[in-house]
Amino acid sequence: MQRREVAKRLIALAEAVGETLTENRVDLYLQALAGLPFRELVGCLEAFILEARWFPKIPDIRDRVLGPVPDKKLLSDAEAEVAWEKVLNFVDKWHPDIGALQDAPLLTELERRALYSIGGPAQVQGQFEGGPGMPFLHRDFIAAFQRLRLAETPGLQLVGKAESRAILGKIRLDLPAVGGKPGVSGMQSIAEITQGDEAPR
Repeated sequence: MQRREVAKRLIALAEAVGETLTENRVDLYLQALAGLPFRELVGCLEAFILEARWFPKIPDIRDRVLGPVPDKKLLSDAEAEVAWEKVLNFVDKWHPDIGALQDAPLLTELERRALYSIGGPAQVQGQFEGGPGMPFLHRDFIAAFQRLRLAETPGLQLVGKAESRAILGKIRLDLPAVGGKPGVSGMQSIAEITQGDEAPR
């Protein structure tokens, strides 16, 4: 139900700024924004409908909901750079039709969310071999990783950094298995999400 409400507002926002959204792009936005607080996200999208002159990128929406990365966190942060290298290794072992290969590294929840905040594996893979967008994806990943790390839940902070990393390190991307191998995400299509006009309960 929440996904449907977010999708409706994304479509309304696209209409407001005169942009056409594909199903794939809406699905991508829904995946990248899934970890944000629902009420704040809906409020952000409704504000964009009234104020935006163009369709916002995923980092624009996330920054508005979560706030920008504090100035004291520099983009050269070593932990974020290590995460970026790990994500590049993951993307190199990822296929758009079957998902992550078995020898792909396991991403933590933090790394996964930062990756999807910049468009997901397909977006990064499309800029391999010196693509002009790679420096921007790198910059946006570092910023997203730092912001998400600062917003880690109190529950994870209570168990301690090493223990929380061990727990998160066991989490693979939420791609259902197909024939014993990780497969394509089982997300609903935008048609399924937006069907019906029920109000949220």
